[in-house]
Amino acid sequence: MAFEIASSLSRDDDRGYTVWLTENARGYVLNIQRSKNPSDARVHEGACRTITGTPPRGRTRTGPYVKALLALADRTGRMSPSHANSAITRCGICQPLP
Repeated sequence: MAFEIASSLSRDDDRGYTVWLTENARGYVLNIQRSKNPSDARVHEGACRTITGTPPRGRTRTGPYVKALLALADRTGRMSPSHANSAITRCGICQPLP
C-alpha cells in the first residue's frame, strides 16, 4: 500500500484528531510517545476502537502520545511501518496492514 502523510503530527489537539479520524476512517494512525520511542508505539486503523471515542478516565487522546496520521493513497505500493530502523507493532485489536 502507498501512503501519504495527511497531517504532520497531532499533538495536544483532540478536536483536530477527532475531525481527521472522521474524515479518514480508512487511514492509519501511528500512536507513539512524545519521546518518539518506538518500543511501545502502535499502528492502528483509523476506525480502531482503542484510538477513537471518549478517552478512558476523561484524559485526552493527544496528550502523552503523538499521532502520526496517514491516509491511504492507493493500493499499488507498499509501506512497512517503521521508525528509527525499528519495526512498529501493529495493534492487536484492529490488526492493520497486511
